[in-house]
Amino acid sequence: MHHTSFSAHYYVTTLSGLLRKPGVFFRESLDQETSLRAFLFLLISGVFSTAAALLMNPDIRALLPTGILFVNAIGMSVLAAFTGYGIMVMMVGKKISFARFFNIYAFSSGVILLASWIPFLVIITEPWRWILIGTGLVKGGQMKKFQAFMIIILSITVMTLLFWSILPVLSVVKGKG
Repeated sequence: MHHTSFSAHYYVTTLSGLLRKPGVFFRESLDQETSLRAFLFLLISGVFSTAAALLMNPDIRALLPTGILFVNAIGMSVLAAFTGYGIMVMMVGKKISFARFFNIYAFSSGVILLASWIPFLVIITEPWRWILIGTGLVKGGQMKKFQAFMIIILSITVMTLLFWSILPVLSVVKGKG
């Protein structure tokens, strides 16, 4: 049965489950989740992360940098989910639906967003995100550990190459602005 309600209690309970026993959460709770609730979880975490970054860094109180922080928090998670799903389909076929795959990425990213605003903590939060995603793919996506590992490694590689290829374009656009 899919639950559709979203509340502060749900958010805290989900967060607690993901922090204490992510494998159990992905194995036992993922069947009851909807993509809307996973996206709302990610969205609320993105708001918290952006608000915390604003409170700690007075230099980014302008609307544009704030919007960029927020869009980056949500957008990178969505981009990673699409990238990972495409890689999974090419590697092992459509083992799970995109909705389930997205939910794994959204919940994993939502958890780390709560700490990722802290300077230099990215060296802990990014690996932690990918470990949570791998746990979700294995426990909630019924993938083999090697398959999950390869999806993660190839996703990171593809996204890194994508951003490296976009940087020259952004430099030109920034120079004209």
